[in-house]
Amino acid sequence: MGGIDLGDDGPDVIDPLDPDDGPNQFQNAPYLEAQIQGGQLTVSYAVDSSTSNAAYDLTVEFFKADADAFDPRQGEVFLLDDTYTGNDFLNFFTDPTFPGGYKHLNLGDPSQLGLEEGDLITATATDAEGNTSEFSLAVPVYDVGPHQLTVSKVGVFGGDGTVTSTPSGIDCGADCEEIWDFGTTVTLTVVPDPGSTFLGWSGDCAGEAAELIVDMFVDLACEAAFLGQDSGLLSDGFESGDLTAWSSSTQ
Repeated sequence: MGGIDLGDDGPDVIDPLDPDDGPNQFQNAPYLEAQIQGGQLTVSYAVDSSTSNAAYDLTVEFFKADADAFDPRQGEVFLLDDTYTGNDFLNFFTDPTFPGGYKHLNLGDPSQLGLEEGDLITATATDAEGNTSEFSLAVPVYDVGPHQLTVSKVGVFGGDGTVTSTPSGIDCGADCEEIWDFGTTVTLTVVPDPGSTFLGWSGDCAGEAAELIVDMFVDLACEAAFLGQDSGLLSDGFESGDLTAWSSSTQ
């Protein structure tokens, strides 16, 4: 299934209470959240369309979004539908915050729906007169349980060093794994041993920063690489310690 563009002008803005008129009454798309906890997928949603501006009940349809599309606000695989009533809207109108006024659906084991962590979900809302919204903003499916950060090290020509974390938990060295709550921000700090130089990160981490910040929304495995400077493979006959010259000489 492709995207829906009611005004032929790109994605519409969700306007409070949905008073505007036009193609399909410019029906508002749902607000949407999705998360996995304890192996169960919960979808939470709300539609900001008042009972005076839309014909209730609404039918909300959920889709696995096309993650490869330029704009993933389009359905690739239909998942299920749900009925959104006037009382559901009143709950949202009374408390429009998440999760307070949102309606929550337990979809069970996500693998039974062909979903896994990192997939995107989108949704449409259709009123009782058949006016369908555009697709909602696609949201990722995250496991909100604890996630593991694993650090490994690789030494080139005897290079080595230590990687520690803030909050404490990793001191690699000896302790190279830690589990943190969902969404925890972790700073990894690299200290090369004397005579070694830190080359950079690989795996789920990237860059050459000696202090790297990661957010624990998924399991991560990061590898730190070190170069031993007494290898005899640096520039000037590779003795100056100029890593740029070393890199260019090995290309």
